[in-house]
Amino acid sequence: MGQKVHPYGFRIGTLYGWQSNWFAERRYAEDHETIAFMANDAARRALDDAGLTPGDVDAIVVGTASDSDNVFITLSAREKNPAIRIHARGESDGGLRRLRLAGADQALSAYHMGGLRIAASILRPSVVDFLEIAAPGRGEEVDLEEIRLSPGSPMVGAAIGMVEQRHDRLRIVALKRDGEPIRLVPPPGTEVRDGDHLVVIGARRSLEDLAQLAQGRPARVS
Repeated sequence: MGQKVHPYGFRIGTLYGWQSNWFAERRYAEDHETIAFMANDAARRALDDAGLTPGDVDAIVVGTASDSDNVFITLSAREKNPAIRIHARGESDGGLRRLRLAGADQALSAYHMGGLRIAASILRPSVVDFLEIAAPGRGEEVDLEEIRLSPGSPMVGAAIGMVEQRHDRLRIVALKRDGEPIRLVPPPGTEVRDGDHLVVIGARRSLEDLAQLAQGRPARVS
């Protein structure tokens, strides 16, 4: 699945061809409560198997090696579930444009992103090293996660500074609220609301506990 998609609070369907190269391992998807479906063509049956009905799957990653197949899957997925979020892979500028026209919420080129990453590793190697450590599932102790607050969560109404104090080695580095620009390094006094998306970096255990609270479930006991 390449870039990490929100692991808590919704399920993700993934369709990709046998020739595609993706970064997420099956174990990672299972650990983070996602569901993955593998299809070796763009058949509608694969979309039916993925259960793309409202409420069943919130997001799908489309990443075959063919731009035309990806456009077809995107159109079919949008038809079956108008509310689903679609993240698609394109190989050319034309392919990326058609994916957006077909209804993809995000269209990315693996070659373009890879080129940017290589350039960044030359110009800003320390930054790239930090991002590698913080990449979901790669760091030994630290992760970077997106956590969504559900209605009824005990975190609703709490100040960001208080949330950070209650969890060891944890910092909220960004806040996304519907209809508003993303806030980088929000002030400690900012109160969080249900539906907020928090980008958080910290110790993996603290992130897991925070995700539980954000969903209205008690943190795990050691």
